[in-house]
Amino acid sequence: MRGGARYAVAVLAVVLAAAWWATRRAPDPAPVPGEGPAGEIRGFSLVEYDTGGAVVWTLTAVRATETEEKVVVEEIRLEFPADGSATVLEAPRGAVDRASRDVVLSGGVRLALADGGRVESDTVLYLAARRRIRAPAPVRFESAGTWAEADAVEIDPRSRLLKSTNARGLVQLEENRP
Repeated sequence: MRGGARYAVAVLAVVLAAAWWATRRAPDPAPVPGEGPAGEIRGFSLVEYDTGGAVVWTLTAVRATETEEKVVVEEIRLEFPADGSATVLEAPRGAVDRASRDVVLSGGVRLALADGGRVESDTVLYLAARRRIRAPAPVRFESAGTWAEADAVEIDPRSRLLKSTNARGLVQLEENRP
């Protein structure tokens, strides 16, 4: 073989070796004891901004696992800042849809309103397109010494307007009666 042919064979061998090496898959990393399974994120945080750059909501979670469609979270705090205070949701578990940015919280959700009111429900949704918090399951809410139950509640976290469906039992709590 002449010098040019040897050089071509050597280049071809290097290209074939590089292609073979690139197609090899590295093994999945083994979980480290005490750090959770591979793919789990501890101390997860996500912030949603509006087009003007203002924070719409901040989500923090003890643990999160990401998939292509959603982020599954555990021990969540979802905070909606407005006028120096915030509306805060807390729940044991939930998920954030990557495409729509909707958030589903479940497992005994607690919602603390900026005015001191509280809402409790098994499931609460944040509908990103409408910028509304919705509790579509039976809901109990308490504010300013009164409580009520409703089939559903919808809240605008910015204006703090609360709209209920089939509210019943709006009564003054015993400790606040004159």
